[in-house]
Amino acid sequence: MSVSSPRFPSVILLSLALLAVPLSAVRAETPEKAALRLRYGLSFREGAQESVPRVSYTGMTPNDVALWAAIFGEGWLGGWAGVQREGLSLADGTGLVTGGSLLRASVGPAARVVLGPVRAEVSAGYGFAQLPVFVTEAGTLRFGPAVRHAALLGGRVLLPLPWRLRAEVRGELPLAFATRDGTGAVASSQGFSAGGALLVPLVRRGEWGGALVLDYQYVSDGLTAADGTRARQTLSRVGAAFELSFGGGVEAPKEMPHLPMPPPPVSAPPPAPAPAPRWGSLRVSVVDSRSGAPLPGASVSVPGRAELLTDAAGQVFLEELEPGPLEVKVSATDFRAEQEVVNLIVGGETEMEVPLAFAQQGPVFATLSGQVRSTRKGRPLRAWLRIPEAKVRRRTDSRGAFQLQLSQGRYRVIFSAPGHLSQTKVITVREGEQAIFNVDLFPRSRAR
Repeated sequence: MSVSSPRFPSVILLSLALLAVPLSAVRAETPEKAALRLRYGLSFREGAQESVPRVSYTGMTPNDVALWAAIFGEGWLGGWAGVQREGLSLADGTGLVTGGSLLRASVGPAARVVLGPVRAEVSAGYGFAQLPVFVTEAGTLRFGPAVRHAALLGGRVLLPLPWRLRAEVRGELPLAFATRDGTGAVASSQGFSAGGALLVPLVRRGEWGGALVLDYQYVSDGLTAADGTRARQTLSRVGAAFELSFGGGVEAPKEMPHLPMPPPPVSAPPPAPAPAPRWGSLRVSVVDSRSGAPLPGASVSVPGRAELLTDAAGQVFLEELEPGPLEVKVSATDFRAEQEVVNLIVGGETEMEVPLAFAQQGPVFATLSGQVRSTRKGRPLRAWLRIPEAKVRRRTDSRGAFQLQLSQGRYRVIFSAPGHLSQTKVITVREGEQAIFNVDLFPRSRAR
């Protein structure tokens, strides 16, 4: 008996073609924090049961559905879950003999490692799977799936490709610890799965992104009953999916090393290489903190530059500034002066808004400001600041910057961020003082 459909080849060289693309010509992407993928497609099945009743089958099932999700925090540890369903129908020359559906589900933790443009994920967890077994009852052939409970070991590698495409290569190995055949008898099973996918980005809105996934999966399963009889099957799944992701994106471009070139003819001097961007720019907007209205004529100054006054829109634009942390002082008549730190990026424009409070009588506070960064590539951190003496607990913004006011005195400031070692600083401030300092936190992996 067989499903009346042409046989699909069991081997597709998709993953080998993806690995052949040179990685040096692409831009790396930061890993997404969460992803949800829904796939629909075809499954091409081939199998045999070497017991009574003896059954062999091959063919296509058009309603293969799978749902997969993963989520990661700020560090390297995360989790995943997936469920997959496909139909199975057995027919002979006169029509349908028996049929049903098979279910696979899995869940567990995962660890992620980023190696330049390549991202690797290693997972372990629990897997449930139904395997096809056929029994005879009252002279009628019936489909009775076996049940396998297993510990799953898996891996996934994502590679960036030109034109913002991505390739995915994955594999999974179940280590069965409980298997029962279609009659409920104890059995043993083994198998594996491998596959690949091509991810085509469709849309990105801020932290959210959507991609089309062209997916292929190869599955091999074997079942051995207590009496020694065996059943086996292989599946080739191909389909399309839509993946919704949160976080991630393309990193800032890095200067690529220049390969040595052969010397040009004597008559033509070698062309000078294009200079890489070295500077950043800053646009400062000064507003009234009470109404949000622009403040023209406000004074803006940075180290090494002459003092500038804001225009009618309350803005000042500064060019050719050295990238990194920069101290900005702003003052205006009848308003309290402010002093903030901004982190400039290479080759781009950074914008900052400075609200000024109207000067009035009252207590004079000290201002504490700065930025929290990771020692790994100097990226800004969303960190927590805790000052027990002042009963203050504050979080930095998306640039890692913070600013708060304190009364005169001596304080302990405790900085902490996910995946990093906490750090404590002791400071003494006086009334009206502007205290600025930056804090670099070490990742926990460096402390091992």
